[in-house]
Amino acid sequence: MSSTVGYVYIDITIRGKREKKIRALVDAGASYLVLNSQTIKELELSPTPYEVMLTLADKRRVKARLYVAEAEAEGRR
Repeated sequence: MSSTVGYVYIDITIRGKREKKIRALVDAGASYLVLNSQTIKELELSPTPYEVMLTLADKRRVKARLYVAEAEAEGRR
């Protein structure tokens, strides 16, 4: 785990059909882990039939598809 001027980052492993280690910005109030479309494709994540409304840092609300993945950080899943 590391921090830079008020931001905290952590190394995590995301697993779908494939696995990838990424450095992620920690948002202690988040309900979901947000990944870009490139990473979703690389990991071959399975989509669910569900969509959720997310509120971004700038207060915009966007609709996003949910995918199935496993996340591990510091030995915890």
